[in-house]
Amino acid sequence: MSFAQTKEKVKELSLNSRSFSAYGFSYRVGSSKGLWRLNSFTSGLSSRRNKSERSEGFNRSYWVGFGLGREFRKPINDKFEFRYGADLTFQYSQVYSENKWLGPTPNFSENRQYVISPGISLVLGFNYLLTEQWIVGVEWNPSVYYDISRMQFENIAFDGVTTKETTNAKGLNYQLSNNNLLISLAYRFKKVKE
Repeated sequence: MSFAQTKEKVKELSLNSRSFSAYGFSYRVGSSKGLWRLNSFTSGLSSRRNKSERSEGFNRSYWVGFGLGREFRKPINDKFEFRYGADLTFQYSQVYSENKWLGPTPNFSENRQYVISPGISLVLGFNYLLTEQWIVGVEWNPSVYYDISRMQFENIAFDGVTTKETTNAKGLNYQLSNNNLLISLAYRFKKVKE
């Protein structure tokens, strides 16, 4: 496949996986040289319950994230493209846990944490063109984001005394790990020359 000097209007829809732990969709629209991209990711709901002779516990967590950005492509050969760009991102996560101690001094505690994380991610990756319409892509997204979190803690002791505490935190973070590896299978709708 070769790219002529004329621009072609491109629309793509892809199924994505972030390190096989979160799944979502991307929609890309633009020309063969530069595309606007809208990404959505959700990991769904994760929960775990455990029980022993003296304690019971329950944990639940989920997160959802979105991104809007720009992607540019450079052909390497007929089958490979280099892609690069950046996304503005937003993520919301929630974690809930409770623990009960059933021994001679029973106790109950509950924790809730809410985190909002706006940020920016770079896009560095490659596309492999299976056919004119089907594309497999891999990209790495090093990112910088700002966490705004709230944690609520409640403890009810065996004597009925209740302790409640709320903590707020903010912080700038970065992520350079392979957890930011995105794998995609995209369908490219028929190109229209502009």
